[in-house]
Amino acid sequence: MKYTESNYKDVLKIISKHRSIFKRWSELSEKGYEIKHCDVGTGGVGHIHKLKKEWRVQISYAKGKKWGNYADAVIFEPPTRKVKILSNIN
Repeated sequence: MKYTESNYKDVLKIISKHRSIFKRWSELSEKGYEIKHCDVGTGGVGHIHKLKKEWRVQISYAKGKKWGNYADAVIFEPPTRKVKILSNIN
């Protein structure tokens, strides 16, 4: 699913609605969001972790000490960016 601001707000609304991770997971999966347990690094619940191929929105608290913080996250495709190319450069 592509990242949009409305999708992000929908995920945050579900996070604030449910305290239980299981209820968050079930409602998000019913709405068609892809969820997986992955490395999220620093941040917190609701934080967007931007990678090259995907954006992750953290929906649970991270656990891990030595090799990184792992938590449940909603996976989005990054938005496409339009780049203006200058054709006449002297």
